[in-house]
Amino acid sequence: MKQELEAEYLATFKKTVAMHEVFLQRLAIHPKFKNDQNFRIFLEYESELGVRGKNKKERIAGMFSSFKSSADDVLLSSTMKDVDEFFERERLFLNDYYAHIKDATNKSDRMTRSHKNVSDTYIKMSSALIQLATFDQTDLESFYGKVA
Repeated sequence: MKQELEAEYLATFKKTVAMHEVFLQRLAIHPKFKNDQNFRIFLEYESELGVRGKNKKERIAGMFSSFKSSADDVLLSSTMKDVDEFFERERLFLNDYYAHIKDATNKSDRMTRSHKNVSDTYIKMSSALIQLATFDQTDLESFYGKVA
């Protein structure tokens, strides 16, 4: 566990250092900082930070532990299934609930479309009645004569 944490910390540290290097390189080519003497002094630090690498034994042990953990994960995920009755009931309830919600939503959408169709028909009837009310009396009399 401790070695894994150290390896993770080392990887994070190296990534951070690489990001800082890119940032400083971008600053170094910027027109304002390119000729700045203080920035040059800052960049020309003589010695590097020492980071201890792993020796062969540590690398091999890490490789075997990663193989072991990945093999264990594969084996457990394929052969062993942890089923809890409570969670199984909850999952089934949620699946049923989702199906009912989906069904209710579909029915509600159909009802809304039906209401829209009825309202569109009412609008057409209303406009026809308004046109009928605005006709001249003489036009209606001639229309009735033709129809009768």
